[in-house]
Amino acid sequence: FSKEFQRNHWGGSTGEIFTIYSVVNSLARLDGIQKVQFLLEGKKMETLAGHMDLTGPLAPRWDMVKGEQR
Repeated sequence: FSKEFQRNHWGGSTGEIFTIYSVVNSLARLDGIQKVQFLLEGKKMETLAGHMDLTGPLAPRWDMVKGEQR
């Protein structure tokens, strides 16, 4: 992502969780993707808005998707 993605995020812990897992869960639906690593300007992100640790790859959270069971 670009720095604008981080700078323009509306913030808050709930907002950060939903933003991150909407990306992770969407990408994990593609064949062969099991985890997602976030990069900012090509470097590992530490966090988006200060609430989540993004230093390692994240697995999807299907429990956050209504009606989704995996």
